[in-house]
Amino acid sequence: MFMRSVKSSARLVGSKRTIGYNFVRFNSVKSTTSTSIDPNINSSSNNGSNGSNGSNGSRSDGNDSKNSKSSNAPYYIASLILGIATAQFIPISSIAKFLISEKLPKPNTEEAIIYQNELEQELQNLSLYKSLISNPKYQSIRAWNYVDSNTLNQILTSGTLSTPGGFAIKPILFFNKEDKESISIYHVGEKLCGYPFLVHGGILATILDEILKRTSAIGFNIDSMESYKPDTIKTKSIELQYKFPTVANSFLVIRCKDDNGKVDGKIETLDGKLLVQGLGIFEKR
Repeated sequence: MFMRSVKSSARLVGSKRTIGYNFVRFNSVKSTTSTSIDPNINSSSNNGSNGSNGSNGSRSDGNDSKNSKSSNAPYYIASLILGIATAQFIPISSIAKFLISEKLPKPNTEEAIIYQNELEQELQNLSLYKSLISNPKYQSIRAWNYVDSNTLNQILTSGTLSTPGGFAIKPILFFNKEDKESISIYHVGEKLCGYPFLVHGGILATILDEILKRTSAIGFNIDSMESYKPDTIKTKSIELQYKFPTVANSFLVIRCKDDNGKVDGKIETLDGKLLVQGLGIFEKR
């Protein structure tokens, strides 16, 4: 009761409180309420009072803990929603591969050849690859020359692109001249990251730009296969929209369709989740 009456005071000036003895002394008390203090109050009363306050403190701590948990609830919910949304766009297998990936082999070694052969086998086992390679409407080519290597080398600081962790295997491009469309499959490694786990946006932009341009060659009656040269076509404009981060160490699909020099294109995961969307307008030089 004594402690509660002290708390009710508006202001304590020069106060001093001794706990565990037979007295409580205040040098000066200024209060807006009348407080009766017994100087002969014994220690048992003090201890009892302290015990009561301790109990109140425990209850207060419990309430604080509950309030803290309640205040964190929105963050837990937001994290759950973000995790679910991410899982909808990023294959779990790609995330697992990235997290458990072993140290990359050095270029031009036996280990590097084994690494590239395994990726090549994985590519050829893809259902999309099997479907397109057996479709007579599509012609295929394994090529590097659709990539503007000068631009990419300016973006990257990790050395040659065609090494483990880069574009370890040649992309495969499928062209349908009748429908003026193309479908490309390529693998992007962890050395192509701009941020941890995520492929550099500049690399994606360069690749999509070059494939859009190469697809437009069909409409200009320019060979889009072996004899294709990028400088035969001029880019008038290109617009890109990044829809979702692109995880490294995974296969990506680029789909493009030409409409008289205006080419729509998109980068997707193997599951068809949209990552980047683009529109390019081109003209023949």
